[in-house]
Amino acid sequence: MQKKIGTVEDINIYFVNACEVGVKFWMDFVDGGNDQAYGINSTNAIKKFIPDSEIWIDAHIDLFELRFILIHELYEREQMKYKKLKYLEAHELANKLEKKIKKHLMDEFIK
Repeated sequence: MQKKIGTVEDINIYFVNACEVGVKFWMDFVDGGNDQAYGINSTNAIKKFIPDSEIWIDAHIDLFELRFILIHELYEREQMKYKKLKYLEAHELANKLEKKIKKHLMDEFIK
C-alpha cells in the first residue's frame, strides 16, 4: 500500500495509493495528508489513520505537483503541531503558501 520515498527531518514521506486509502480509511483523501490532520494519535485530526511522523502522498500525483503537495503537507503539519491550529485554519494557510510559491515560479518563468 505504501512506499517510502524519503525523510524530511524526522518525518517519513510515503507514496500511497489514494484510491486504496479512500476505500480503507476516508473517501475524501486527495493528493496527500499528514499525521496532524489524519493522525492516529493527533488530538486535532479530522480522521485518524496516518501514523505519527508520516506524510502520505498519492503515488499517482503529477511529479511536477509533488513538490507543492509536499510543501503544503509540511507547512500544514507544522501549523497544527506547533501553533495548535485546527485543520481548516492550517489547510487555508498551506493553500496560501502553495499559491504564493506557484505564482512566484510562474512570474519567474514568464520573465
